[in-house]
Amino acid sequence: MNEKSVGTRIAELRNAKKLTQVQLAEKLTVSDKTVSKWEVGGGYPDISLLPALADIFECTVDYLLLGASRTQQKIFIGYPHSIYNNGKLTKKGITQKLNEEYLPKGWKVIQAKLSCAEDNESVLVVIEK
Repeated sequence: MNEKSVGTRIAELRNAKKLTQVQLAEKLTVSDKTVSKWEVGGGYPDISLLPALADIFECTVDYLLLGASRTQQKIFIGYPHSIYNNGKLTKKGITQKLNEEYLPKGWKVIQAKLSCAEDNESVLVVIEK
């Protein structure tokens, strides 16, 4: 992974979606100069923008950064308050919420493991495409 190859991939994906640098910048609430900088290899997108970029381009973050997608990934979610099921942390509720609202198109949860301590809930999820 290097800045130049990531930038080239962003430019290719942007062009495939028929977006201008300005349009992509607006979707991400960054400047078009920032998008241009990424595309010429002058830096990486902020880590907080990677999920939005992957969503816009309908690819995985792996693909954005590495040029290849995995068919199975493990993800760790710490303090998943936003995915509680009626105030309770349940495997079924988390799986359903992730599948319906958080995962990119084509991905699904195949395993969820809960870790619940007094004030420290977390989830290890295996997703598959």
